Amino acid sequence: FSKDGFVSAALFEKDISRFIINTTIPYLANDGQTYSLTLPVNGTDRVKVSGLELGGQYAFSMLPAPFDGFGVLGNVTLQKDRGFKGTNLLTGELLPYPGLSRTSYNAGVYYEDARISARLSYNWRSRWLITASGRGGLPEYNDAFGTMDMSVDYNLTKQVTVFVAGVNLTNAAYIQAPEIGRAS
Repeated sequence: FSKDGFVSAALFEKDISRFIINTTIPYLANDGQTYSLTLPVNGTDRVKVSGLELGGQYAFSMLPAPFDGFGVLGNVTLQKDRGFKGTNLLTGELLPYPGLSRTSYNAGVYYEDARISARLSYNWRSRWLITASGRGGLPEYNDAFGTMDMSVDYNLTKQVTVFVAGVNLTNAAYIQAPEIGRAS
């Protein structure tokens, strides 16, 4: 609909047959004690991840200079998994595929002209399973996480550009914890 604008939609499906996952097994030590031993193993489940991705960008090129360099962009991804057979050892609940957020999005504003390129973006993802068998053999999740990032580039000449970038400007923290009875 414009030289610098677009909307997009994509359906996707990914087959995953090889991955590494933690598992917890009982281990009888030489001292006669039984310990829980967590170790990485090759996953054998045939997992399918499917989803929908929507995106768009719009440049405000109809505005008078210097405002004609502003624009907005964003995307959202919705996804789900099938086939992962990991379970919570205490509750028997079926777990989601590790590392997969059901929802994620990015939104940003930018400014670009012949000399300057600046971008401010917010990136967010819903909670996700870190490992099916972590501390104490329990599944470990990471809470939903969002961060604000920025970058500014300035072209001194056609061959030389200086830039500055800031990541996680809001100082957001990953919060990880074992969970007993809640799958995502």
